[in-house]
Amino acid sequence: MIEVSNTELLELKNSNSLVVGEKYHITNYSGSINIYMGAISSSEFDDESTTNNPNIYIHYLLEDNVVDYMKDVERRIEGYFDWSGNIEGEVKDIYFENSRDLKVINSSDVYCSGEVSGVIRNSKNIFVSDCQVQIESCENIVIGKNSVVNLSGCNNLTIGENNKFSIDNIEAVSVGDENGNLKLNSYNIVWSGNFEINVTGENNFIGNGNQEINLVGDFNQVENSRFVELDGSFNRIEKSELIGFKESVGNEVDSSFSVDVVKSNNSSISTKNLVIEGKTPFIQYKSDKNSEIKVVRNLVEPENLQSDNRGRVLDIDKQKFVGETGEDGLKNVNSFRLNNGIWVKKP
Repeated sequence: MIEVSNTELLELKNSNSLVVGEKYHITNYSGSINIYMGAISSSEFDDESTTNNPNIYIHYLLEDNVVDYMKDVERRIEGYFDWSGNIEGEVKDIYFENSRDLKVINSSDVYCSGEVSGVIRNSKNIFVSDCQVQIESCENIVIGKNSVVNLSGCNNLTIGENNKFSIDNIEAVSVGDENGNLKLNSYNIVWSGNFEINVTGENNFIGNGNQEINLVGDFNQVENSRFVELDGSFNRIEKSELIGFKESVGNEVDSSFSVDVVKSNNSSISTKNLVIEGKTPFIQYKSDKNSEIKVVRNLVEPENLQSDNRGRVLDIDKQKFVGETGEDGLKNVNSFRLNNGIWVKKP
């Protein structure tokens, strides 16, 4: 066996200096496999180059020092590029049309990195980084970094950083930093610097520095984030800003800035710049500038209500029945009295 670079071997070929029957090992190939070429004449090679794995066949371009076809006959993996550095583990039945058209179906222990794109379906134990892939009906998935990924129907997902996603029907996801376009259901953890987060579900935690959050669900927690839209109940938001929630119950907002509340009940809000629509607040807490003294003010006007034996409730001061309209609802002081426990008009 003779060890040569591709340029040295090309010179031997062009000068009719190959040794018939000799194997030449390409020493400067940058991939993860060893490449051998066999001379069948002084200027010709065998049709198929070989590697140190007898089950793998390759086609090698000597002039360009690249592999443009590789096939593992035992594991039935085939592709029109050197895919050896892109997959690991017990992977079978994989076909790559090229490095940008990956197809992995019914497999396990799939590892993809670099300029790879395509589809992974019905598989498990998947790691993807620096790729553009679509992952469907898979489990045990780790998305590293710098990837564009569409996911649907997947379980047990961990997401790294600087990825862009389209996610549907997924729960129990741990999301790292600087990811975008997340669509999550329940029981997810979202860490720092993520954006365009849409959550429909409950018991999610959204951490620091996230933006553009739309929460539809209950029992979620958001910290140190901006542009939070909330449509749900019993959620907790703290140290955040630009928050809006509507038609919800029992939410808690603490140490936050700029909150809009629309038609919501029984919420506890500690904030600056509060706007309430469709619901009158009943207690105001206020502190003067540079003062630690907190002033509590009841904002609800007292009502003097009394019910009769039939359950009709009269506002004594306004002489108006609660929840009723018509002639009896007109204000007419002292126009009603109790007669045997029943409200009647005074003569």
